Amino acid sequence: MSQYNDLLASDEMMRHSHQMIMLPRLWSSLSLGPTMSWSVFPFNDGSRSLIPDQQGVYAFLVLPGCAGDLNVSYLMYIGETGRTLRERFGEYLVEARSDKIRPKLLRILPLYPDHLVFACAPLPVSIVPRDVESALIEALLPPGNDDVPATVRRPRKAF
Repeated sequence: MSQYNDLLASDEMMRHSHQMIMLPRLWSSLSLGPTMSWSVFPFNDGSRSLIPDQQGVYAFLVLPGCAGDLNVSYLMYIGETGRTLRERFGEYLVEARSDKIRPKLLRILPLYPDHLVFACAPLPVSIVPRDVESALIEALLPPGNDDVPATVRRPRKAF
C-alpha cells in the first residue's frame, strides 16, 4: 500500500508543478510609464461586482495563506482586456466551471480554488492594454503564459 500512496503523492506533485523563471535583469528593465494601481480580489462569484468596469491588465496569483504574515504568492498568468476587467473576470468564472477549459488554464483555475486571486490594474483608454501585458510577461515570465515576446521565447524554451 505504501508504493501506491507514493505514486498518488507523486502524481499530485506533478499536477501542481510549475516552472518559475526569475530574472532580476528583466525586472529592472521593465518600464511601464505611469504607476499602475493594482487591486486584488478572491477568484469567486462574490468578487464579480467589485472588479473595475474598465479596460486593463490582470494577473492570476496563488496565495497559500498558510504562513501567518509571511507574504507568499506565485504569479501564474498575466492577461489583458480591451473590454472591461469585470467582463473578463466573468468569462474566467464561466470557463473555470466548463469542460471546455483551455489547457493552460486547466493547470491553474481548478487546482487552487481556495487560494486563487485575480489582481487587476485598470488602464486609461490612451494606453493599449496589450502593450502593458507584453511588457509584464517579458519581465515576469509567468508559467501560464505561452505567448511570450520574441526577446525571451528562445532562451525560455531552452530552459
